[in-house]
Amino acid sequence: MKRIGLSAIVFALSTCATLTPGGQAVKYATKTEPDAACKQLQETVSSSFNASQESLINSLRNDVAAKGGNFLVIDTMLAVSANGSMRYEGTGRGFVCP
Repeated sequence: MKRIGLSAIVFALSTCATLTPGGQAVKYATKTEPDAACKQLQETVSSSFNASQESLINSLRNDVAAKGGNFLVIDTMLAVSANGSMRYEGTGRGFVCP
């Protein structure tokens, strides 16, 4: 029993995205576009299982940073409930801004 309980706690903690140092430097916005001087990277997509909205945003910011960007526009953010579990899914676009 203890082994199952500990495994569940470890799994729950591992699904929370924390910001990387690069992700901390990524600014983000919703429902707005960056400066015209910014260059768009490829689309950033993230899905966080059993996580919070904050975890989803962190995941997206980390993804943009890993691709060399420093600005994120969050296009969609959805809360999805399935089989008694809640997860947040979102999409966004990464940019490199001066």
